[in-house]
Amino acid sequence: MRLFLIGNIGSFNLGDDAILVAFIKYFDTLLDSTRDVYVYSKNNYIVNNFGSFSKIKAHLVSRIGILRAFVKSHFIIICGGDYLDDFGSLITRLRAFLIMFSIAFVSRFSFKKFCMINNGFRANSTIGLSFQKIILKLADRVSARDEFSYRLISEHKHPTEKGFDTAVLWQDFIFFRKKESIFSIDKKIKVGLSISPVYLNFFSDPSKDLQIAKEMVAGLKRVLSERSNIELYFLAFNTSRNSGDLYLIRNMINMIGPFFKKRIKVIAYDGKIYDFLQYFYRLNFIVCCKYHSILLSYLFEKPMIVLCFHPKNFALVNDIKLPKKSLCSPSDILNGRFYSILIELLNDFNGFKAEYSTYEAKKRAIAGILHCIKNVV
Repeated sequence: MRLFLIGNIGSFNLGDDAILVAFIKYFDTLLDSTRDVYVYSKNNYIVNNFGSFSKIKAHLVSRIGILRAFVKSHFIIICGGDYLDDFGSLITRLRAFLIMFSIAFVSRFSFKKFCMINNGFRANSTIGLSFQKIILKLADRVSARDEFSYRLISEHKHPTEKGFDTAVLWQDFIFFRKKESIFSIDKKIKVGLSISPVYLNFFSDPSKDLQIAKEMVAGLKRVLSERSNIELYFLAFNTSRNSGDLYLIRNMINMIGPFFKKRIKVIAYDGKIYDFLQYFYRLNFIVCCKYHSILLSYLFEKPMIVLCFHPKNFALVNDIKLPKKSLCSPSDILNGRFYSILIELLNDFNGFKAEYSTYEAKKRAIAGILHCIKNVV
């Protein structure tokens, strides 16, 4: 049985790359004989994260080789993500739905097994719900990565499994030495800040991103002024040209100004997952905008503030049982409450941590995988 893994892989987006690598590493542990796995990737750097496999023969596929890999494969797998989520402008979501429909339709009528493993699903409109139902009818097996998604698919009466984001399995592949204290030796507090141009990417409205960024900068400058032991690390999870985080990060650094320049750094994902995770691990707490900044904070037991700009962040926060005081909405920021939430966290680190067991999360992720590929291993 040959697998063809499809997703937003090789696009310099750490979350999508981490999902793929976690899945393929775990899949390798299940096999008792050699399997060919085709991976569609926009860039070749992703193979540097694979390491060695005992059973898998991995084949990287570019756009030119998609048809050949499709014909050779028995299982077509959408490997995580939230491709059936209708958050954003109509054009943005229609494009995503049409791509998924095309893959599902061709798979079904080519007698391939079409599976969606640990995906996110949300329907906020009649169009979104209709497209989801059509695509799910074409799917052979599906697992959902959060409770909200699971309930939605169950309402469609589609057989599914409640999984978890596959990237949670990275906890089994990394070996960082635990710190005895949340503080470094020099008592510096390293604050990670994940920020992304959400409104530009989903609604073509960069002005809203800049408005929110301006209010966040006001709070950050105040904290930097009051607490000399704070260091700020901007986290660029997505460094792609079209939808990356660096555009907004550079704007925010310029807004903060040169006075705090020595206390500000940027950690940008360059295609090396392990290196990025090492930097991330050294941070004391995280302000999370990107979905996988929440997931990594959860894995590494970091205190966090979650910027709930996207419904998928709410879904993950709900599953990991993060306290409500950790949440910060766009209206909170625009009303000047970002500073007070930061101060509250600095005074109560443990009160901003997730309560859900990572062991249970990993069990769910594995259950979601096995539900979809049990006929392969």
